[in-house]
Amino acid sequence: MQVTVSDDLAVAIGDQSACLNPGEAFQLAEKLIRKATVAMITEEATAFDSDTDAVRPAGQRARVGR
Repeated sequence: MQVTVSDDLAVAIGDQSACLNPGEAFQLAEKLIRKATVAMITEEATAFDSDTDAVRPAGQRARVGR
């Protein structure tokens, strides 16, 4: 599925689109950035944790997000 945002703040997802006012566009961008950042950090932490679990003694695994 492709998501497109044009210069006039029209958001198209698949074959449907909607126009956003500047405030709505900002809120959407902020939510997308926050969710993408959380996903990237979680993915990196998972990769790091699985790479280092083999060499760490039990009970000394990294705690992420606390």
